[in-house]
Amino acid sequence: MKQEASTQVNLDELRAWLINYISRRCDIPAAELHSGIPFEEFGIDSVQAVEITAELEQEFHIPVEQTALFEFNTIELLAAHVSSCSSSAPTTK
Repeated sequence: MKQEASTQVNLDELRAWLINYISRRCDIPAAELHSGIPFEEFGIDSVQAVEITAELEQEFHIPVEQTALFEFNTIELLAAHVSSCSSSAPTTK
């Protein structure tokens, strides 16, 4: 699902997207991915972290800092951060 920069991204949608993306990327069943577990426990390294932030930007059309996965190191924290930042993202018309 694509979002415009002026639209706040739904927290549940972000959480679900991150779980599905990490499940595919790390070959871990989605049911085993708990939103409070740090990314490094899933085996996500710095290169993958940057790739995930780029995918988030592309999927939801919002800016995401390349260091976001390190600062907000769980699915829950990252989803909440990106959702809150999306509401203040500049409108692109």
